[in-house]
Amino acid sequence: MPLVFLGDFLYDYDTQREDLAEVGRHLADRQYQAVDNLEGASPGRRRLRRTVVLQQSDAAVEALKSISCKAVCLSNNHVMDWRRDGLE
Repeated sequence: MPLVFLGDFLYDYDTQREDLAEVGRHLADRQYQAVDNLEGASPGRRRLRRTVVLQQSDAAVEALKSISCKAVCLSNNHVMDWRRDGLE
């Protein structure tokens, strides 16, 4: 099973839907399994005081499914932007 590692997954999923579908078709044609760096967590109640705070929209899960993503990695510099609530 060939793996492909994708980085910094954070999009405006509504406007990038077709682009992501094309990536998904490309990966499926080659039978790749995707592992992604999920840049930004789901928002929690309290965020850290930073100038750049990233968050995923609710559409992130469907976008990950559309590219046949099998696993995500949260180890990046934005993992705790929304504290423990966002990480969980």
